[in-house]
Amino acid sequence: MVSTATKRRAVRESVENAVASTAQACRALGLARSSYYRNPKVSETQRQLHAYIVQLNLDHSRLDYRSITALLRCEGLRINPKRVQRLKHEHELQTLKCQRRMKRVGP
Repeated sequence: MVSTATKRRAVRESVENAVASTAQACRALGLARSSYYRNPKVSETQRQLHAYIVQLNLDHSRLDYRSITALLRCEGLRINPKRVQRLKHEHELQTLKCQRRMKRVGP
């Protein structure tokens, strides 16, 4: 099953590349035009939470999504670790690994 957001992206690309009109692309993908034009609504609290998670990742670059989730839960927020993992992936915030010590070669 393909999500509505993916269908929206496909319609947008086909319209930008002048392959088809909006109505034709929506009909071909089985997406209602009202769904294509609808703006996704994200509440202000969710937007602030996303910004806070990104800021925590930038401040603590060595922590993985589980540790960031634990920090947020210690602050009293109820959050799913999958959301933190998804945000890290969307913003390309990879965990920096510690450099291993090089073993000495030779005498």
